[in-house]
Amino acid sequence: MRRFFRVAAPLLLLCLAQNAAATVYNILSDGGIFTQFGSSASATTSYYDLVNSFAGSNGYPALTADFSGDKSLTLNFSGPEGVTFNVEPHAGHDTFFLVEFWIGDEHTGTSLDGLVSSISFDNASGEVPTIFDDPTTNLWYSDDTFYVSCKATLTESFSFTGFSVTFTVPGGYNAALDAASLSGFIGVYEEGYASDPGDIRLLTAVPEPDSTSALIGSAALAGLLLFRKRKAATRA
Repeated sequence: MRRFFRVAAPLLLLCLAQNAAATVYNILSDGGIFTQFGSSASATTSYYDLVNSFAGSNGYPALTADFSGDKSLTLNFSGPEGVTFNVEPHAGHDTFFLVEFWIGDEHTGTSLDGLVSSISFDNASGEVPTIFDDPTTNLWYSDDTFYVSCKATLTESFSFTGFSVTFTVPGGYNAALDAASLSGFIGVYEEGYASDPGDIRLLTAVPEPDSTSALIGSAALAGLLLFRKRKAATRA
């Protein structure tokens, strides 16, 4: 019996590890957009941040995950209902869509490229970026650090209400994270400014009118047209 448990216990632990659930990480934005200029070494970059990472609080919930089994990490980002995020790149500047977050030191340990297995945008329109083959898509990791990012070059306008990106975690990273504190950036940035350009409207949040407001607006317009028609008939 003891021999059975000595053999069976490791097999049981292996099965549990292989059946570990995929990690899903949800971020809900309040629609706020936070701007900063010159946080890069060259001080020529304008950042538009959807999670307020510059304030230090980051807007990132703690991450609990076990990568000893399932090697997928999915980040879901969504804005408030009725809000669309619009991106308007400017001619003469390099513009990028960026998702990154990390635990510990940002760029330490082993680096691997091409770890985004899928990305999709909700209610997207315009020139939606593709990230799958971008060589800057990567993951850095060591025993006590973890960093993932994906970046795409933007050349045309596009809009979205949210997105979902799935990373494939490398086989060598087997950490179990318990409410780990994250830092990071989700948003758009643009390079090539000699000085602070101020609010260049690179990324904006546009509320969509709800159906009630639309009905009220339509009724008001119809009433105004009817009033003008009656007034014109009276004059005639």
